[in-house]
Amino acid sequence: MEAVQSWAMSVCLAALAAGIAGTLAPKGNLEKIYKFAITLFFLCSVLVPLFSLRNVRLPRFNVSSANAQTAVFSQSVADQTLQQVRDSVADVARSVCQKQGVTPVSVDVVVLKDANGAYDPQSVMISLSTEDAGKQADISSAVQGTLGIPVKTLAK
Repeated sequence: MEAVQSWAMSVCLAALAAGIAGTLAPKGNLEKIYKFAITLFFLCSVLVPLFSLRNVRLPRFNVSSANAQTAVFSQSVADQTLQQVRDSVADVARSVCQKQGVTPVSVDVVVLKDANGAYDPQSVMISLSTEDAGKQADISSAVQGTLGIPVKTLAK
């Protein structure tokens, strides 16, 4: 890392020196030769330190640990996606219940992963308070009509 820092520093200093020298360039016949020399100086200061980077050794990357990390990451993404699907379906069910004037005690969603890897909500279980027990059929039909999946309601 120190080699890269020193290379970057030399490039910056060379650019500064070339800029200053470019402003002092004479006008006339020598102008093209002078600018060519400045350009050559800048290119050399960029390229020469790169040749010393051949001696820099980068740390080895362990492929097996990367595969394990990828598997853990993939599983984490799958778990989070599954939870988002559950939460989204539950939010829709809650909003339909609230439109019916009912606040559910809990909403549980069963989600399965199909053969294509897509998440498919299978059913919704809505728990209602005892005061809202009389609205079970209305709630079930409204939520099922909105979501298009089976809905079970029970009063606690």
